[in-house]
Amino acid sequence: MLPSNILSFSPLWTLCLPSDLKLSTFIRRYPNIFIESSFLVSGGSPVLCFSLAPEALELHHEEMNILQQNQLELQVMLCKLLMLTSDRILPLQTIDQLKWDLGLPYDYQLYKLERNSQAC
Repeated sequence: MLPSNILSFSPLWTLCLPSDLKLSTFIRRYPNIFIESSFLVSGGSPVLCFSLAPEALELHHEEMNILQQNQLELQVMLCKLLMLTSDRILPLQTIDQLKWDLGLPYDYQLYKLERNSQAC
């Protein structure tokens, strides 16, 4: 559960949403995905909070499990892609263009393939 005052649209910029759209308004459009609640802070004023609905949370966990299970396959695909280049180097912009074809998560840059970094 996250208080609404710390949420931002930063990961949602790819949705091409209007810049004047409030995050709480956007989240309220999807009651099957988000649960709205509030709690009182020490001053007695309510703080609006949002969390994922149980079904959405279960789907998120399932996605994370699939990504984890396919990490080795992803590494093999990236290695094959690198082997097609002359210097074994690809700019991130090129990988960005292929991220959906490769099945990469939207924040794939945060993931590291350290375990077998010498595999290629």
